[in-house]
Amino acid sequence: MNLLARILRVEDLPPIPLYDKKGYKKLIIDDKCGAKEIGGVLVVRPPGALGKQHYHRKREKVWFILAGTATLLIEGKEYQAGPDTMIFIAPNEKHKLMNKSDTELRLLEFFSHPEDWPFVEGEP
Repeated sequence: MNLLARILRVEDLPPIPLYDKKGYKKLIIDDKCGAKEIGGVLVVRPPGALGKQHYHRKREKVWFILAGTATLLIEGKEYQAGPDTMIFIAPNEKHKLMNKSDTELRLLEFFSHPEDWPFVEGEP
């Protein structure tokens, strides 16, 4: 069996602007490192970044909050999540990630079905 480790330093990765230009992501797991069924990004959102409510048809998603406070809207219910908190989002579950705080929000996002993009706004 031939195992190859993929090791990277997040600080060496280029930032990619988010779709709304309020913050950025860095690809940490993608097809370039050999991943086929999972993707991952570091997401950085400044204060006031509100995102869009959306869902994914097939994607399962995990958010792990590293720093700051996230405000989450999941199926119409609002939640607050701080550092060392994990959030699971199931397929077809409407969700929105917001930073209503006055500090930067940093989180890791891991997801199945990397090809399930773009997200879908509206009802599943």
